[in-house]
This record gives sequence, structure tokens and C-alpha cells, in this order.
Amino acid sequence: MDGLSFKRVVRANGSISIDKYDYYVSKALKGKLVLVRIDAASQEFVVEHRGKEVKRLTIKGLKRSGPIPFDDWVEQLRQEAVSEARRQRHRSTPARPPSKSWIQTLQRAMEEGPRRLAGPKPVPAGAAVSADAPDDDDGTIPF
Repeated sequence: MDGLSFKRVVRANGSISIDKYDYYVSKALKGKLVLVRIDAASQEFVVEHRGKEVKRLTIKGLKRSGPIPFDDWVEQLRQEAVSEARRQRHRSTPARPPSKSWIQTLQRAMEEGPRRLAGPKPVPAGAAVSADAPDDDDGTIPF
């Protein structure tokens, strides 16, 4: 797993998200694509931008003294990423019913029937129309 890399886009606040954890990189890189590489020996993420190392981040959630070896943690990270992708693909939020006031407004409009919208006055047949002509007194522009 050493050297495994993946891409992230730096958020407006200068952070990236990896395995449910947020890591601060730099506000100067907001909106930029960075490459994050795993350095197994130091147990750090190496953040690179345009081929240059920008920052090293200690991996959060890694049990340093403990029971889970680094390679196992990386495998767990991979499995969680796959699971999260599946959840996002299958997540569907049911549509909310329209509010009661919206329904009442619609019913009232249907009872009143169609409305005529005021528009420009029609130009009499044969009248000369020019784009440079001044507006009528009523504020409409002949088309």
C-alpha cells in the first residue's frame, strides 16, 4: 500500500477529506486538484500539487500502538470508500409533498380561470416600426 495515491479537490476553507476525516492543507490551494500519496514508513499522507510536495499530514484514525496494522487500515479505508460510493449511488430522498398554502394557491388559481397578462399594444398593420423610434407614452415598445 506504500505509494498508493488518490486525488482530492481542496475546499474553500483549505481542507480535504479522507476517510471521514478532514485535513487542512492550505487556503491558497482552494479549488485546486492535489495528489495525496500514502507514505507507509512515516504513516503520513503526502500532499502534492503540480509535482511538488505541499504538506505531510499524520494519518488520523490509525492506531499507533495497536491492534490494527497499517496495511489492514488501508484495506479498511478502501472498503469504506467503496461502501460510501454505493451509499451515494443508491441514496434517494423522497420528494416532499407540496405545502398546504401552495396547494390552496393553486386551487384558487384554477377556480379563477386563466388570466390575461398585459403586454405591449399591437402595432397597426402598415405602421412603420423602427428600432430607433421612441417609446410610446404608456411605456410599451412596439414590436
